[in-house]
Amino acid sequence: MEAKRQQRKLNFLITQTELYAHFMSRKLGGGSTEDQLRILSQLEEEVNPRLLSIDNYDCEAEKDKVRKKVEKAFTADEARTREFGLRTAGDSEPLQSSAVLSTEDQDKPQPKIFRGNLKGYQLKGMTWLVNLYDQGINGILADEMGLGKTVQSIAFLCHIAEKYSVWGPFLI
Repeated sequence: MEAKRQQRKLNFLITQTELYAHFMSRKLGGGSTEDQLRILSQLEEEVNPRLLSIDNYDCEAEKDKVRKKVEKAFTADEARTREFGLRTAGDSEPLQSSAVLSTEDQDKPQPKIFRGNLKGYQLKGMTWLVNLYDQGINGILADEMGLGKTVQSIAFLCHIAEKYSVWGPFLI
């Protein structure tokens, strides 16, 4: 019984992934009608009579719910993108990429709540994580063993706690 429920959940997640891929390909302008039909045909799930009797499982109703949610999210994203374009269209000065790079290259100060001293390369690693975090991107520290990735991660979390008052939970 539990295995069947988990299989249904997995099928539901796969369906959501396929629908998301379909709408993203449509948003990006790529993908022909044939590709869209191929993606939608892959979403067809064989109806297992045993699953139908469990909890009144209705595959088509679930797909319709997902489709509606994805379409709603898609239109909301389009509206935000359009609004952003209108707001930035009035800017008279184009963004200077060199100015952006120069501010990103500056090391962030060591957090005050961090009790320790970071070496130069550790401070650069923490600054890199901070810049990624500020842009909404996740990052990975990867270097040779023994160069202080754990210390950099702790300093980064101290920076987040100090600057944004976010104390967790974090997955490291």
